[in-house]
Amino acid sequence: MTERLTETAPATAAPSRRVWLIVAVLFLCTMLVQGMALGGIVLFDDRVLGALGASRSAFKFRDLVYMLATSFSCLMMAWLTEKIGVRAVVTLGLVALSAVLMGYSAVTSLGQLYALQGLLGFAYACVHVVVLMIVLSRWFAVDDPRRGIAVGICVAGASCGAVLMAQVASALIAQMPWRQVFPILAALPFAVVPFVWLVIRTPEDGSSGDWLISREGTFGFSFRLFWRRSTAILMAALVPVFYVSACMAAHAVLMLRDKGLCTGVAAGAVSLIFSLGLVGKFGSGFLLLRLSLERAWLLMMGCMLAGSLLLAVFPEQAYMPGLALVGLGWGGCFPLAQLKIGAVYRGPALAQVLGLFVVFESFGSAAGAWLTALMYDAFGGYGVPFTLNCLLLAGGIVASIAEERMRVRQRG
Repeated sequence: MTERLTETAPATAAPSRRVWLIVAVLFLCTMLVQGMALGGIVLFDDRVLGALGASRSAFKFRDLVYMLATSFSCLMMAWLTEKIGVRAVVTLGLVALSAVLMGYSAVTSLGQLYALQGLLGFAYACVHVVVLMIVLSRWFAVDDPRRGIAVGICVAGASCGAVLMAQVASALIAQMPWRQVFPILAALPFAVVPFVWLVIRTPEDGSSGDWLISREGTFGFSFRLFWRRSTAILMAALVPVFYVSACMAAHAVLMLRDKGLCTGVAAGAVSLIFSLGLVGKFGSGFLLLRLSLERAWLLMMGCMLAGSLLLAVFPEQAYMPGLALVGLGWGGCFPLAQLKIGAVYRGPALAQVLGLFVVFESFGSAAGAWLTALMYDAFGGYGVPFTLNCLLLAGGIVASIAEERMRVRQRG
């Protein structure tokens, strides 16, 4: 019988030790699904592109499909979880990932590629932070500091997984033809499914935490709240971060392979991006102990801009430092972005507003992956798109300063 998530009063009792086993399994699921999506599959980009014989823009259109599928799948995850239970949703994600990997072993056309990426987006959404919060909000009260620790451990699985899956894929590619690698990777999700059904539970005593989606307010209210004067400025500050991070994550392997570097070096670059992204995610919290939110945000955006400048101006000499700085800055900006949104939009509709921003951030990420490929085809290299990255980040820094000054005037 599937577990149902119904709205109850906030928890008062301390969560049992079992919850940390649940956190460990969720971390494992996130590491596998999101890690494969972010760091594993991209290691095959040059080989899949060569097998399909497509232009780079047509090939990278898959990333737009993936991002949009992830975004819109996330919108239905709360409803789906309520209907079939958390374990079934996470299992669907793992099975979908396995199907995607098996499909990649036999992909022969762009249509198949796009369909696989759409399914990958659904798999990613099944272990998205939306689903993680649905689970953990049943165990931890809102004011329990361990709730933030648990969420942080779970979402760290994406970066850890991207690092690990890139190295696993690189090692397997070195030993066998690339199409034979995918069935081996496709077996991994099934090894995790038993742990999902044995470990993941909601509190058995009924003293569960707050429901993720507030019953107060409606989508109409959220839209009225969302479309106000500060929204455009905040969007201009946030979207460049997701555009540039997706650009680099999606094109790092192809960029390095274009330089004649081996798959092992490309895997190292992917691992570098996500390793420093993980450092940035954790480091941003410590920065807030010494700096204001706005200064910490500008510092992280400055790291991304510095890395983008290195990639645009010194592409042959400083590509590794450039990727490292972009990864560090992106990792730091990711959690700070949620805090910036929370500083502007307060009240019971915040969860819905955050969901709307996730959609727009996904559009920015999709544009970063696809438009970079379009410009590569049009200009014969990455010089123009990387220069555009610098301009967008510079504009985002200006917008961030303007948004902060607007909030100061409103408080005054």
